[in-house]
Amino acid sequence: MIALQAADATSSLLPIVLIGAFFLFIMFRQRQRQRQRQEMLASFQVGDRVRTIGGIIGTIVELDEHETVIEIDGGTRLRLLRRALQEPHA
Repeated sequence: MIALQAADATSSLLPIVLIGAFFLFIMFRQRQRQRQRQEMLASFQVGDRVRTIGGIIGTIVELDEHETVIEIDGGTRLRLLRRALQEPHA
């Protein structure tokens, strides 16, 4: 009888443990993606071609800790927050 109760307790804890493990996995993946994005943003340098979150493609002409200035065709310059940069563009 006691063994049956122990088995029931274990089987009722299994879904809770699985849900907890799932959420830990999701949090780990999110932190990993966040760290990769921070590394990518830190790697940008003046002269790099980039694409912004809005899809604008340009070349970095000024860069500081929080802002960047990109130059698009025709010599137009845009001042953006650094986090608005999406990815390098070839």
